[in-house]
Amino acid sequence: MVDPKKNFITINNRKIRVLPECAGYYPADDMPEYMQILEKRNQPKERKPRSDLVTGMVVIVLEGEFAARRVVFLKQLPGNKALCCGPQPINKVPFFTIDERFLLKTSTILDISVNCDKIESKDVYDCMSEAEITENKTSEMKKVEDEILKAISKVKFMRTYLETLFNINENEGEVPTNF
Repeated sequence: MVDPKKNFITINNRKIRVLPECAGYYPADDMPEYMQILEKRNQPKERKPRSDLVTGMVVIVLEGEFAARRVVFLKQLPGNKALCCGPQPINKVPFFTIDERFLLKTSTILDISVNCDKIESKDVYDCMSEAEITENKTSEMKKVEDEILKAISKVKFMRTYLETLFNINENEGEVPTNF
């Protein structure tokens, strides 16, 4: 006789009864309905790309090598990645890619009318990888960076705003609840 304590397995804190070996052969292709439901529940859901990010928006990087830096969002890439730029002459942040979930949007938007489609992700530094930063800039990257610098020079105190690091001082007041 099968021990009643040993004929259960646990999947996601749920006990599922397993038939003992003496019960006979059970074909694998004829899976019970409850197992199909469990497999469907446990599959990861596909993430939707963020729709609140706009080209030219100043965003704050929350994780990675450039954490707490204010950068300019340029475009969305496949795989929920974002292409951002410092620009390098102001806050020493080159063109880089990062997962969209690590960006905190601000209400500041720079008026940039430049096409970033020719910039490929293979030419850009990946913020979450272990690779070192390379100083290789294509002509398209230089054009985009010049356009960003022109837009920054038109707005008063924008250069200083991008240079300063993002900081929440818990002693001065309340931390936002949605942060």
